[in-house]
Amino acid sequence: MLASLNTARQKGQDARRISDLDQIRTALIMCMDDHNADPLTGEITLNDAGDREPTNDSELISSWNAYCGQYMKMPVIGPDGTPYVIHGSADYQHFVLLTTLEASSQAMTSAQVLASVHSYIGTGWTPATTLNYVIGY
Repeated sequence: MLASLNTARQKGQDARRISDLDQIRTALIMCMDDHNADPLTGEITLNDAGDREPTNDSELISSWNAYCGQYMKMPVIGPDGTPYVIHGSADYQHFVLLTTLEASSQAMTSAQVLASVHSYIGTGWTPATTLNYVIGY
């Protein structure tokens, strides 16, 4: 019985993660349409509310608010502290959003994640192997 409840909890958290990434993607697409470029480039790992590597929290929050704030509040981490990773392409026209799913049938293998990332933003960046779900534009 306990295992069944744990699986249900994990699936619920996975659904939230997927929904969060869909909302972030929509906000970034609208942002890109208005500004003709992705305002958030390079790798951004949201480990807490507003953490960005390698810049500091205030830079990401300022950038997000300036470009995307009208579409969505600053994204935060997923359930149980699962990070969301955003990586923009070098030409500022495409991006991927990644996270780690616990129990979803939508989880991908490392090879599938890498192929998907490369199809959206090209080669030259390899995500962490713990990330098993990706969407992009």
